[in-house]
Amino acid sequence: AMAPGAQKLQALAICAVYMVVGPTLMIINKEIMDSKGQICFSYPFLLSSLGLFFTSFVTHAMHLGGMLSLPRAHVVTRTFWLRNILPVGACHAATLAFGNAQYLYMGVALIQFL
Repeated sequence: AMAPGAQKLQALAICAVYMVVGPTLMIINKEIMDSKGQICFSYPFLLSSLGLFFTSFVTHAMHLGGMLSLPRAHVVTRTFWLRNILPVGACHAATLAFGNAQYLYMGVALIQFL
C-alpha cells in the first residue's frame, strides 16, 4: 500500500511519460514512412502489426516464464474468444493501421490536431 502522496507522484510521472511518448511516436512514425526520409517504409499495416506481434511475443514469453499468471484462463473458450476478443482485437488493429496510414498523406502538425 502506497502513501497517498506517493500515488499522486506516480500518477503524475505516468502522465508525463505518456505526454512525451505520444508525440515522439508520431514523429518517429512519420519519419519511418515519409517518402522523402531516409527509411521510406510505406507499409503502415505491416508497421502496426510489428508492434502487435512484439507485444504478443513478450506476453507469451512472460506467461511461459511464470512472470504472468492467467487466473481466469478457463473462462476463455473458443466461443468466448470469437465473440468477445476477436472483434475488439480486429478493431484495435485497424485503428493502429489506419492511424499509421495517415502519415503517408498528412503532416505531423495536422495529425496532432486529429
